[in-house]
Amino acid sequence: MTSEYLAILQWFSSVNRDAANHRPDWSANRYITPLECNRVDGFAAFRFLTGLAFLGFASCRDLKTRRVPDEVWIVMGILALVLLEVELVQGGASWEHQLLLVPTAIIFFGVFFGEEMWTEEGFRLRPIRLLVYAVAGLLLAFLAYHFWSTSGSDSNAFWGHLSMPIMLVLAHVFYQFGLLRGGADAKAFMSIAILVPIYPSIGPGLPLVSLSPTIQHAVDLMFPFALVALLDAALLLVFLPLFFLVFNALCGDVKGIQALFGYRVGIDKVPKFVWLMDRVENGKHLRILLPRKREDRNEQIARLREKGFDRVWVTPQIPFLVPMTFGFAAAFLVGNFILGLTLLFGR
Repeated sequence: MTSEYLAILQWFSSVNRDAANHRPDWSANRYITPLECNRVDGFAAFRFLTGLAFLGFASCRDLKTRRVPDEVWIVMGILALVLLEVELVQGGASWEHQLLLVPTAIIFFGVFFGEEMWTEEGFRLRPIRLLVYAVAGLLLAFLAYHFWSTSGSDSNAFWGHLSMPIMLVLAHVFYQFGLLRGGADAKAFMSIAILVPIYPSIGPGLPLVSLSPTIQHAVDLMFPFALVALLDAALLLVFLPLFFLVFNALCGDVKGIQALFGYRVGIDKVPKFVWLMDRVENGKHLRILLPRKREDRNEQIARLREKGFDRVWVTPQIPFLVPMTFGFAAAFLVGNFILGLTLLFGR
């Protein structure tokens, strides 16, 4: 299975010009130290720290208030675009390549300003908004046509950076179809897409999951960094039941399958952002592993208290920004979890 998978990637990579050399040679200016054993990519390190800082702050706000101000993503987006422009200028990128930042900025910042086209009542025609997006689309078409007929490191780097507008559009699709349920989740995904447009390598040996340069390039094209961070975040949620099981075992509460989905608290100390797994319906006690998202918690607590409960099972409302932050770090340091598991179990 793995050999077939790698063969497909090898074929996909062969149709890309100069696949193994898709980035301009900017490394001489990006290393913080000249020591070969301690080489660190300065731009990648800055992106890593910047992403962790903004995502970490947003996660804390989301955990406490379930609200993340748009200013967080706006500032993160501005820093990301400025950083990329500095990198492009320093690397001697063409003006056409630098022009890619314009449609990218239009698609990104368009989310935060103006009236929404998709509302709870359905689609609403916004002529000015559509016109601005049309300009962005025409610019992208022009740039794609231009670089399709050129070659070299600048051209190859452009195709990597083209993942930015593609991931921004994909974020809209994910949000509309409910794959990214919260607006903050979608905006975080978009911010990551422009902060890290090309898969980074902070230093030697990172990320841990990697392939030969040619095949790795094909993987990077199919799985841009933002998408890998999202997949890693989703995969981390798979291990959440194990965390609950260990936590409940330490508390002596491993009683039934509910120990995989939540934990017990005093009925007078039920946290704000949880769902009740214990309920009383029609006078009968029920234990629901996946409770409804909307409930009258005060009424349910009163019913449980009447039934004599002093402790109840709850499952936390975990904002997806939290695993997304860990997914961002994991994508930088470990790489593509799914690819790693495929290679591990496909041997």
